[in-house]
Amino acid sequence: PAAAWRRRHRPAGRRRPPVTIAGDVALTAPELLLVAADDLTVQSGASLVAAGAQVPAQDFTVAGDGALLRLASGRLAQIVRTEEAGQTGTLRLEAGARLEAAGGSLSLDASRDTLSQATLVLPDGGLGIGARLVNLGQVPVGTDGLTLDTTAINALGLRELNLVSRSTLDFYGPVDLDVRQLTLDAAALRRAGAEGDVRIAASESVRLQNS
Repeated sequence: PAAAWRRRHRPAGRRRPPVTIAGDVALTAPELLLVAADDLTVQSGASLVAAGAQVPAQDFTVAGDGALLRLASGRLAQIVRTEEAGQTGTLRLEAGARLEAAGGSLSLDASRDTLSQATLVLPDGGLGIGARLVNLGQVPVGTDGLTLDTTAINALGLRELNLVSRSTLDFYGPVDLDVRQLTLDAAALRRAGAEGDVRIAASESVRLQNS
């Protein structure tokens, strides 16, 4: 299924050379790691597949603004971003792009914008998303932060979901999230919108932390 989400951006600072995966590119490897100081785009028609020998999960510490995408045949990596200003670092996954890691993992982290309409194929896999502010539920248009479509996330059939907000994780009810293993990493969990039930189901584990 196509996973769609958006982040309302802050004013841009100085532009830097973009990193682009063109629409006629097909890449397959046990691990694909893409990093940019400003724009990182996977264009419509591009295919990224993680397959082969499992790559051990590892931690990444990134200083300053930027965008990062890691697609791997192994477990999720932990990404820690420090000293960000939110002036650059835009990650775009265009409609028609395909990212696949059956039983593997996809990690996305950006300091300014995250925009995805790509097809994500992650059955029994892991998805990790990091942003300055994360919103879940029926979020008003124009709200600052990264807004996630929980219906699209539930449809991915994930084993593991890690959501990292470097401020708060805000719920705009009603919210319905259903995965096997869930990590919510934020300074606080807040009900920010209209009344409605917040239902979070994790059949194996839930971890709350503030890293």
